[in-house]
Amino acid sequence: MANPLDHSSYLDFTSHGTTTATSVTDAYQFTGPVTAAPTVNVALVLPRANDPTALLAGDWATRQTTLQQLEDNGTLWSTYGASSADYTNTMTALNGLGITVIGDATGSGGYVTSQESRTIWVQLTATQFDTFFGTPWHQAYSEQQQGTLYYWDGGLSVPDGLNVKGVWFDTWPIWGTYPAVSDTSGGARVTPPQGPLSIGNNLYNTGQSVTNYAGDIADRYYNFPLAGIDTPTATIGLVEPGIGDAIPAGSHYTFTEGFNSFRHNAGYSTPGDYYVVAHNGQSYEWGNPGERSLDVGVVISATPGSRIGLYSGSGFNGGIAQSNAYTAFQASFWDQANNPSMPPCATSRWSRPTTTGDRAGTSPTAWRIRRST
Repeated sequence: MANPLDHSSYLDFTSHGTTTATSVTDAYQFTGPVTAAPTVNVALVLPRANDPTALLAGDWATRQTTLQQLEDNGTLWSTYGASSADYTNTMTALNGLGITVIGDATGSGGYVTSQESRTIWVQLTATQFDTFFGTPWHQAYSEQQQGTLYYWDGGLSVPDGLNVKGVWFDTWPIWGTYPAVSDTSGGARVTPPQGPLSIGNNLYNTGQSVTNYAGDIADRYYNFPLAGIDTPTATIGLVEPGIGDAIPAGSHYTFTEGFNSFRHNAGYSTPGDYYVVAHNGQSYEWGNPGERSLDVGVVISATPGSRIGLYSGSGFNGGIAQSNAYTAFQASFWDQANNPSMPPCATSRWSRPTTTGDRAGTSPTAWRIRRST
């Protein structure tokens, strides 16, 4: 007997509150045939061994003190990771079903699988997807998506005896499936006035725009210089799915050379330091090099003393991994070796799916996002 996952339709996953459509076909405007989708990598997320509600309800100081005590005692993740029973039972069941488990605790290959993270990544063919989740795994061309959409009909369920609370799918595009949308305006309209909508929008047109490095902006406009002062700065992690430190094929320079050339142009004579987690499957063509360069340039200039981490996620290996940004975020969360800081701005763009779990609190996809660390 299967265990249904509440609020686990595909439209729950991508489009809660954004569309009035009741079927994936209508919501995403399919054209052409619907066929079995290719093999997909899926995250199965287990519940915590202990409920963290009391911890999260405390004030900041209490939370930090408690977490530090658990860390010092070596019991943090045995307390708030998955239970040994749930993790072992799930692994045993997957092996019995002949399902391939991928990833490890370090995320060095692009996927984090561990009891501490409560995550087990599996690789499912279309047939295995149907058997495991109780519904077929489809693909079709979507006019709304302007590309191939991988989806399922109905809700998901898992085999009896498995205590799975969340799921995630490493599918295209890297920042997440676009929500399906309907006109819910009720007829409301607005007509913007002619001309620039702000002073900033018009500076270029009036010849007043200037080009500044991020460090100059921080110094001049915010009185927050981090260059030329003896202040230790933390390692900063950048979520760069699929791109990492990839450069164009045939380039006559290395990423390190480009990295230090930018530092030199920004006024820093010393070389910088960076690292990459999960080189596998990096692709300059399929990743987002412009966003990566913007992120790296901002951090180099704004905090030149910081080591920079580039988290490329699952990459595009073997035509199965799709470097969904979720894999890069997870790798950064669980990088215990480098322990980077993750400033809110230090990420390439991605989308957070809205689901009925935002309202009901039980969607397996929303649950996975809220409890990702």
